[in-house]
Amino acid sequence: MSTRTIAVICTCLLAAGCGGSGAVIVGSGEKPQPPAIDSVATVSSGGGSAPAPVTGHTPAKMGVAVWLVHDGRLWPVTRGVKATQAVAGAAVRSLLTGPARADSRLGVGSAVPAGTQLLGISLHGGVATVDLTSDFTAGGSAASQRLRLAQLVYTVTQFPGVHGVSLHLDGAPVSALSDGLVLASPMTRRSMGFAGLAPAITITSPRPGAHVQAPFTVRGVADVFEAGLTYQLLDASGHELGSGASSASCGTGCPGTFSFTIDELGVSHIQHGTLVISSGNASGLPGGGQQVRLPLVLVPPFDVINPLPGAALTSPAVIAFRYPIATRVLIRITDAKLHVLGRRVVTADCIGPCPKDVSYSNHVHFSVAGLQNGYVVVSPLHMNPDRGGQVVEIPVTLNGG
Repeated sequence: MSTRTIAVICTCLLAAGCGGSGAVIVGSGEKPQPPAIDSVATVSSGGGSAPAPVTGHTPAKMGVAVWLVHDGRLWPVTRGVKATQAVAGAAVRSLLTGPARADSRLGVGSAVPAGTQLLGISLHGGVATVDLTSDFTAGGSAASQRLRLAQLVYTVTQFPGVHGVSLHLDGAPVSALSDGLVLASPMTRRSMGFAGLAPAITITSPRPGAHVQAPFTVRGVADVFEAGLTYQLLDASGHELGSGASSASCGTGCPGTFSFTIDELGVSHIQHGTLVISSGNASGLPGGGQQVRLPLVLVPPFDVINPLPGAALTSPAVIAFRYPIATRVLIRITDAKLHVLGRRVVTADCIGPCPKDVSYSNHVHFSVAGLQNGYVVVSPLHMNPDRGGQVVEIPVTLNGG
């Protein structure tokens, strides 16, 4: 479906029965307001930070990108909104609410003044008219006001059929702010230096500090040299767990979306990690490329809390784990060539994000001559061949006495 077709559908659905003005009253005032953008909740984004549906038995919610601020630059976070409500209005209201506590702990803030309210939002000819209270312009330098405008533009233009934003304050159109900052008509991601406020590489999912379990998908937007990207996944000690290459849908002067899946984490214990995404180097000089580092919490398919890597085991060995991904769990003790020396099947009554005090401890008998290297291998009894990263292997020393 073309962008023009989507825009026509959105405009049609805004008015009742595709006829009449479709004007609605927003809030407690008497002033008629433009109709809400409510049809974009049913289509996927054609660019920018793509809203991703929140999966479940009933897809009642969808994720939208809300652009906040980190280190003086734009920073997207994902917020869940009802797919049946006016999704653009919901995204703007979430923007006006500001950072959540989890965002603030990561140094994410907002240039939008507290107390700013949304009065109305409408779409005509691909331009969204956003009506805010005049609190939006209160205080701040010209740089701060440019940044808050960029937050608004990036948040609204993530939706299909919306390529620009026109600002109204208290119901009246605005062409310039009090400090002399002249607004483009309409404002787009490429106007008023907004693109320079966005990082060259932006990760929209997962969010910073998220708990991830393999396989998981990384999504984002990049404007980098020849659209080329590489990534590394590092453990808590900075050791590389995996790496690969990806590419954005557009590059060298235009932002494009990217997506790749990490199939395995390669950790046996829950721990902090870092995803590093880098671009190519157009200048050829050291440090000439772009890079973004995303802190994550790496969650293995089984968080094996005993034994630790390198431990010496005697029979029977005590194997303890938590957060299983299957009700039937197979524990194996193997030699260095993965020949099975002992095994046990365990039934778990709590799967996934169980309480921290819920763990499973089991004795596994094995037979081996002397001292030799081996592994403790924990996996689902019946593995899904389509899902990677289901096996945890812990190197140990086996002591046969």
